[in-house]
Amino acid sequence: MPRTRRRTSAALAWGLFLAAITLSAPACGARPPEPEPVTLYDVEGWPPFDRFLPAAELAGDVRVTARVTVRPVTRPGPDPRNPSRQVPWRDVHFEVRIEPAGGRALRGVVAGVRLNAALAPWIPSGLLVFGSDRHAPLDVGPGTESPGLLVSRVTGVPDPSVLSGEERRALRAALQTPMWLKLTWDGYPRYIRLEPGEDIQYQGLEVFGETGASGPGAGNR
Repeated sequence: MPRTRRRTSAALAWGLFLAAITLSAPACGARPPEPEPVTLYDVEGWPPFDRFLPAAELAGDVRVTARVTVRPVTRPGPDPRNPSRQVPWRDVHFEVRIEPAGGRALRGVVAGVRLNAALAPWIPSGLLVFGSDRHAPLDVGPGTESPGLLVSRVTGVPDPSVLSGEERRALRAALQTPMWLKLTWDGYPRYIRLEPGEDIQYQGLEVFGETGASGPGAGNR
């Protein structure tokens, strides 16, 4: 029977592998599992999203940028309308790049990222988080082994060929929503909102067509 998969989540200090996990989801047609407790990434106990700061407010200390890439590769996955058969799915790569600013190192860096809730219906596992290992802080910047930190995740979404025009627009709009970042260094957490087009760049979204005037809300509240 076809299976959905929770794809690899990874945290990379450029040139240094920190963590990678692959989680299995049940066979299609079975009841989806209850969400598993998140322990690897620092994405629990966050304040309300309206308390997150724009990335520009921390530009004197750290530069944070993100990219969402829809890859031109298809894989078999469950038909959203009929899980008993398989249809093409696309890989989507989310990544957040963290670089020190101001010529100084950041000590004890841990990053946790949460994707917008609008993406939940499109990701088979329902898992919206990724980041670096919360138990393995890393020093980055001048005088350290790593110039920066890259945290990433690859997941899958239905190929546009199996979606209606309205569904394609809704999926594209969901991909173009904010990301939420808890970034800790020097023992102190900072909560950052990454904005589409400002902090987040996109590649490959044209396969889903143009978004309309309406779509999933930009908020995650």
